[in-house]
Amino acid sequence: MKFNKSLKNSHASYISNLYTIDCRLGTNPYGHPELNSDISADILQNLNEYYDFSWIAKLSIQTAKYINCDPECVFFGNGSMPILSTLFNKLLDSQSKRMIGIGPQFVDAISEWKLSGGEYLAVHDSDELISSIINTKPDVVYIDNPNNPSGKVYPKQELQAIELACREAATLLIVDEAYGDYLNMSESMIGDTQTSDNIIVVRSFSKGLGMAGIRLGYAVVPKSLCGHLTRITIPFTPSIPSIKIACSALESAKQFMSQSIAQTQATKSRMIAAFKECGIVALNSDKRTPIFMVYMEGKNAAAWFEDKGILVESCHHFKETCKSMSREYARVRIVGNNYDLEHLLYRLKA
Repeated sequence: MKFNKSLKNSHASYISNLYTIDCRLGTNPYGHPELNSDISADILQNLNEYYDFSWIAKLSIQTAKYINCDPECVFFGNGSMPILSTLFNKLLDSQSKRMIGIGPQFVDAISEWKLSGGEYLAVHDSDELISSIINTKPDVVYIDNPNNPSGKVYPKQELQAIELACREAATLLIVDEAYGDYLNMSESMIGDTQTSDNIIVVRSFSKGLGMAGIRLGYAVVPKSLCGHLTRITIPFTPSIPSIKIACSALESAKQFMSQSIAQTQATKSRMIAAFKECGIVALNSDKRTPIFMVYMEGKNAAAWFEDKGILVESCHHFKETCKSMSREYARVRIVGNNYDLEHLLYRLKA
């Protein structure tokens, strides 16, 4: 057959049916809790003000009910990352500060720590971590639970053993529960902030609650640290619209998360099974969390997926927290609807 020779030099005008499936960002692919019907009109009120402190009080009470703690122990900021930055830069003495964590872990927090003048050491597991705490007495131990990028969950008993070692070493334990909405409250370390003076738990509205656009996070601290957090928290954060949206979302947050977790478990199981059929190794991960890691020996994993129109996060970015992380590893977030899921499964088979 003789085809038009000029075709190879012509611009392709037809829109490809191989649309991009985004499995890269760690937000909840199932959206966010339902908001009150009158929120659209209410959100535009009071924009000429920073806010009345009664707004923070309302948000504190609703958040405290959601996570079962005392309202006065909850402090808010424009996302969990700015809160971590504030803790790193303002709460701790800036001279010769050291942090230990279990790698791989949330690399942006580690980068922020180093920029604040701190030293960082990554260990492989909880046993090595406890040994390092006892021997070196670091200023901070940082744990992200559920872990980012793996999506695995540390057992509560394991975290409490770490907390005990930190207490004996006069070390501050920061538990980053950005994905904490996927945990049962019995697995969270929030309750331990009421019985221990050396633990801070940081959470976000961006991940499980799927509200990244309102830029809202919070820290839960022991009562003995409330005075310190009052002094270092940036004033007039978050914004009035963010507070109003969050208060509305919290009214249905528990029901939303229950449904979201069930959907996540089903979708994640199907995706991992499909990857296994393709010879792609899915590393240990809790089925309730929307992210997990894959390993493709001898291949650039992110590039392999991108060639199929699927965006994932290359784990070579996490090398700072785990030396074995390379382009052979990638973090995958589940898809949020059956259409994307079927397309993804088809592309893997193709």
